[in-house]
Amino acid sequence: MRKEANMFLRGGTWTLRIAVPKDILAIRKELGKRSTREVWKSLGTGDAKAAQLRLAHARAEVLQGFEDERQAFGARPVPTPDQLRHAGALFRDTVKASLLNERLQELASPSDVARAGAELTAAVASGYDADETLRASRLYHLEWLVGSAAEMDEDRAELRTRLWTELKAMDPKSVDGFIGHIAKVNGFKIVEDGPEYRHLARLLQAAWIEALDDAESAIADTTYVPLTQAEVLGRWDAPLKQSGLVPLEASETPARKAHEASMPAQPSATRVRQDIIQLHEDYLSERFPKLSESGRLERVRNVTQFVEVCGLKEPTEYRKKDMAAFKQALVKLPPNAARDFPGQTVSQILSRAKSTSASLADKTVRLRLSHMSAFGKWMANNVDGVDAANFATSAPSAKNKPTTVSEFSDEQIVKIFHSPSFVGCQSERNQLLPGSHKVRDYRFWLPLLAAFTGCRLNELTQLRLDDIQQIGDQWVLNITADAIEQSLKTKASARIVPIHSQVLGVGFLARVDRLRQQGHEVLFPEIPLDRNGRRSEAAGKRFRKFIARLGIKDDGIRGGFHRFRHGVVERLRLAGHSDYEIALVVGHDTGIASMTAKYGSTRQLMVDQRKAMVEALTYKGLDTSRLR
Repeated sequence: MRKEANMFLRGGTWTLRIAVPKDILAIRKELGKRSTREVWKSLGTGDAKAAQLRLAHARAEVLQGFEDERQAFGARPVPTPDQLRHAGALFRDTVKASLLNERLQELASPSDVARAGAELTAAVASGYDADETLRASRLYHLEWLVGSAAEMDEDRAELRTRLWTELKAMDPKSVDGFIGHIAKVNGFKIVEDGPEYRHLARLLQAAWIEALDDAESAIADTTYVPLTQAEVLGRWDAPLKQSGLVPLEASETPARKAHEASMPAQPSATRVRQDIIQLHEDYLSERFPKLSESGRLERVRNVTQFVEVCGLKEPTEYRKKDMAAFKQALVKLPPNAARDFPGQTVSQILSRAKSTSASLADKTVRLRLSHMSAFGKWMANNVDGVDAANFATSAPSAKNKPTTVSEFSDEQIVKIFHSPSFVGCQSERNQLLPGSHKVRDYRFWLPLLAAFTGCRLNELTQLRLDDIQQIGDQWVLNITADAIEQSLKTKASARIVPIHSQVLGVGFLARVDRLRQQGHEVLFPEIPLDRNGRRSEAAGKRFRKFIARLGIKDDGIRGGFHRFRHGVVERLRLAGHSDYEIALVVGHDTGIASMTAKYGSTRQLMVDQRKAMVEALTYKGLDTSRLR
């Protein structure tokens, strides 16, 4: 019998050997866990035939363990900007206290060092007899005090220079360990080189530099009382969520707070206070307090990539040439770069993307440049010395207009829903050949729902079971952002969408009931969460591969899952419905009628009217009875 490649004999017992996936290694590193690169699992027998019979089960156990780790890591919360800022402030205060303790406890007080220096200078000036043991010992101690203080000053100056150099170069080397500590203590999901990782690295570097400046100015006060070790580390080792996001100063004594208030202000030139990414967070909070999480993420990614291209500087140091360089990078950047090149900088993405691959559409480039221009105007009104003109640039040269997203034709719809994956395939591993195996997870239901509702992919993947509701005698999808993990593209996206009878007829409600009985809360628990806590990315990627296998995704045709939505709009329009009516069903802004919509007490397009519209959706040649 042939021996499997990953099965070997070890000490007379057959053993399974499986390489640990790279993403699991990264997760373990993030959590501070030690990990080997391989898993060895004994099959408990020295008989080759018996071992092979046990191999599949053992492999499944190991792979399930990997999947459990992925799920556990995915469930960890990504820190919010407020939590990252608080972590930076807490780090600054902890480092500052540690620096003060180091100076005051190891070198006595500044006045002691000053007196030692004066005494040493006077002794050297008057001459002394080195044979006098006590006097020589005393002078040696004085030299040690003064020399150690000078050496410590040099070390701190060197540290500050190194931190500042790393900060400008966006190199997190000096703070990498502290980021891991913060993630571990708080149970945060901070992916190495991800946006939260890079943001926190900059905050910690700037905080460390500020702590060095503050500690040196505080040393001059001889009344300063060193903190105990417990006081220094107590809050640092406590999770942020337990501290209520209260700055460290709130727990200090009135005497210490009074002392801090009496300290002279330091020149802003010696500090790294004006972090442009931090200012951008303030800008979004002030100007767009109700911005959706996805919209906020897009804008944060935009300014982060601007810094990656132009470098981290004071806002007053950016020039028009920086925006020009950013524009040149944007016109080369591939679409969906964050999805296809996760955690990578702009330079890394451009070096790895194929020269022949598509790039951002002109409209997208102009929009992102417009965001930077608006941010520049805000900084000019809120930060001294910032010129808004330095954050504006000319529009990029027009490229060939990309092909618009086209809807699926009736023939393509039939090809999708009459494929073996929907009506019956040979097996899970072979879905191209007909058979009795039926796929009935998200791969089946998401396309079906999209074809008969026109909902966006993210709207469907984030549905909770409570969002499947009955109004009167109609079953509907309640598209909302009420749950913490839900988000909507616009305010108009919140709506009621009736469920088509074709969808109900193939057992949709039975799936909902089964999931409730199993204790689930969401409609598609089998879809893994991505780095942003959403399920749409994995589902959309799988669907694009599926239609490519069917030969539907031809070259030059843009879009994947979104083509269902275009098709629904087009078919409702051909059925005689106005764009205003269609907008209410698919979640578009109603435009000129938005003011009229606010008048009166009758709900716009009652559920029965919407149901009639949805039922008008038909596809020539499609027989959904084959899907039962």
